[in-house]
Amino acid sequence: PADIDLAVTTGLGYPAGPLAWGERVGAARVLELQRSLHATTGDPRHRPTRWITERAALGLALTDPGTSPEDCLG
Repeated sequence: PADIDLAVTTGLGYPAGPLAWGERVGAARVLELQRSLHATTGDPRHRPTRWITERAALGLALTDPGTSPEDCLG
């Protein structure tokens, strides 16, 4: 998570990376926003992933240890 956020803040100049921002607003809010964007635009880039859907359903933070996408692959 830290590497992703560093890449976004450094490379794109954003004030916060996606995971840091997601931590602030919470997984449930991120999921709600993605669902709304997908429903409004129909753009598949905004379709929520299984990972964020599960985090929101379980009430887990986006950066909790053991909850990264890599952990789900192993």
